[in-house]
Amino acid sequence: MGLNTLKQSLRKYTSIKTVTPSEMESHWSDQYDLALLHNTIDVPNHILSNSIVYALQSVVNQLIRSPASQERLRTNKPLEIWCNTRSAENDLRRAGIESVTMYRPAPRFTLPTSYIPLPQKRRILWYYDSNHKFMISRLDDIKRTIRNIRDAEILTFPDVNPPVVQDNVSAIGRVQLQHWVPRVHGMVRISDRLDFGRSSFDVYSHGRWLLYHDMEEDFSFTRKYVAEMPSAVDELLATQTNSEAQSRFEDARKFDLETLAEVWESRVRWLIANRNC
Repeated sequence: MGLNTLKQSLRKYTSIKTVTPSEMESHWSDQYDLALLHNTIDVPNHILSNSIVYALQSVVNQLIRSPASQERLRTNKPLEIWCNTRSAENDLRRAGIESVTMYRPAPRFTLPTSYIPLPQKRRILWYYDSNHKFMISRLDDIKRTIRNIRDAEILTFPDVNPPVVQDNVSAIGRVQLQHWVPRVHGMVRISDRLDFGRSSFDVYSHGRWLLYHDMEEDFSFTRKYVAEMPSAVDELLATQTNSEAQSRFEDARKFDLETLAEVWESRVRWLIANRNC
């Protein structure tokens, strides 16, 4: 998977092999306690039933929309399904599939060492990538929303061009977020449901708020309808003070990679110990 959280959580195990799904059948044997499938269920049934499935957006949507996939899970139940957002867990539950949210910052993620107060200026980040496959369908919504926000400076990234030409909008391109996040109050992201960007952890770890469209996470704000987003930005800029921001900064300590590694390891060990219970 290439994840620090996975590598660290499994660091005490003596036999770990990384293979592609097509290679798994030939490599699988009784010496392995389980398989961890990264965003795929395309493996033989006897391996699926001995697996943790880490389901991202595409596999979550497959499980929600495909009765055949749902039936396969019922007859070849994985040890557990993990997903990277609470929204995905909620969607799976509505489809009758139980899962566990296991948040996953990027491997490069590091926590800031100290809290930096909010800037005086009303300034926000906006994640905008015109080529991102889960954002393309929302480009008109993004442009319409930004045009309705006139009294805050908007810094868009990582696209090198801004979504609209407007006095209060600038594109900063691909940047080191730890340099820019302290200069803003929060970040906005409008994209397809379940498209949760890992830059969110960088923003939240500095105590800045996150505003998503139609994503019900434990540590972000959301609005169901795009038309509500401009007023939500204004409300957050008006009401979120350094007190709330510092609380977010402290809460983000739980996303430290070593801390998450312990959570993952504990869960893996529990699943192995209780697999036949």
